[in-house]
Amino acid sequence: MRKISILCFVALFAFQSCKKTETLTSEDQEIVEDNSHSEQISEDASKITDDAYYASTNILVRDNSSASAVLADTVKIIKNASDSSITVDFGTNGITCRDGRVRYGKVMFKFTNGYRKTGSSVTQTFDGYKVDDRTINNSSTRTITYNGTNASGQPYWTVVANMSITKANGKIVTWNSNRTRTMTAGASTPLNWTDDVYEISGGASGVTGNGTSYTLTINKNLLIRIGCKYIQDGIITMTRGTVSYSIDYGTPTSSNNCDNQATFTMNGKSTVFTLR
Repeated sequence: MRKISILCFVALFAFQSCKKTETLTSEDQEIVEDNSHSEQISEDASKITDDAYYASTNILVRDNSSASAVLADTVKIIKNASDSSITVDFGTNGITCRDGRVRYGKVMFKFTNGYRKTGSSVTQTFDGYKVDDRTINNSSTRTITYNGTNASGQPYWTVVANMSITKANGKIVTWNSNRTRTMTAGASTPLNWTDDVYEISGGASGVTGNGTSYTLTINKNLLIRIGCKYIQDGIITMTRGTVSYSIDYGTPTSSNNCDNQATFTMNGKSTVFTLR
């Protein structure tokens, strides 16, 4: 009888252990969410570059296309031709931009060999910059190199990011990535952000606000729409220590869709969860 009890206990323990590893833990959800927000914040910084570059004065003036800009008209844009740099200043009180997001501080851009010319690059740095409830710390850098167009005629870039981000709760996230960014829609309307769609391939690594290290590989290109804070499509494999699992962001149902649902899969078992 004792032997049977022990066997039952072992079997129950094994079942519970397997069940635990196939459930999205709070630690794993934090990894997924921190990475997702970092992806979106990184892409958001790229769009600010476009707006600032095409601005004709020290405030954003776009003729009849201004309504399609991300930046608000009151944002200060300081261009310095002597060192090929632009500073975008949202001020310390913050400015609500045309996409409804509040931004603070400064984003600085240093251009090399022009802009949107094959082989040209822009390096982004930050000074007290905050969007929504997350601050990109001043040590962060992003370098974007324009590679021209691919075989399908789509513009694409190499983006190297080394980011340090402070969350609303004061915890710091680090995020490092090297990937290819392809513009799959919106290239014909450079002054209109509302139809911009990008696909992202490559990998990344990071450390969550609670100190958990992870790496990721993009198995199916991530789809990002400017103005939506959630990744809308694509599949990634996440690894922390010896634990690996996949996240599927699902196929969007329409061009205006911005859902916060994703599917977690481990050991062949899946569960749908909500991104916060």
